[in-house]
Amino acid sequence: MMETLNDLKPWTRNPRIISPEAREGLNKSLTEFGDLSGIVFNTQIKALVSGHQRIEALIKQYGDQLQIVNADTPTGKLS
Repeated sequence: MMETLNDLKPWTRNPRIISPEAREGLNKSLTEFGDLSGIVFNTQIKALVSGHQRIEALIKQYGDQLQIVNADTPTGKLS
């Protein structure tokens, strides 16, 4: 079971890279509003599918031990 943000390993095929300006905007948005988009983790392939940039920003802002407190799956259970 995943407990911290570090447990969400990035998908190696994630193509997205953002500019320093976009990262600054992301950091500001996360500080002001929190993570409104959610993060997608595929438990079958054990990889982060969506939210790579937000995970990096959250770890930088709050540290690598930030706890995961809410997880939803199509079945309603975290595997």
